[in-house]
Amino acid sequence: MIQCPFCRSDIHPEATICPQCHARKGYGSNNDGGIHTGGSISLLAIICFALIVGGMLIGDMGYIFAVLGGIGLPFCLAPLARGARWYR
Repeated sequence: MIQCPFCRSDIHPEATICPQCHARKGYGSNNDGGIHTGGSISLLAIICFALIVGGMLIGDMGYIFAVLGGIGLPFCLAPLARGARWYR
C-alpha cells in the first residue's frame, strides 16, 4: 500500500484515483481540470517528432516545422521521463 500525498490515506499501488480525496494520478493537468495520460503525452511526442522529420525532408521553409517540433519535443518527453504524479 502507498499513501495519498494529499490526505495520507492508504491506497493500492496501482490505483489512479484516491478513494478518500479523489486525487488523480497522471502526467499533467489540462485546462479542463482533467489529467493527461501517458498515451496522450506519447501522441504529442510522436507529432513533434513527425514535425522535425517532415520539416527536414521538405527543406526550404519546412525547417520552421522542424524547429517547432524541436521546441515542443522536450515538453512532451519530460513528463514521461519524470513519471506519473498525483494531482488534485
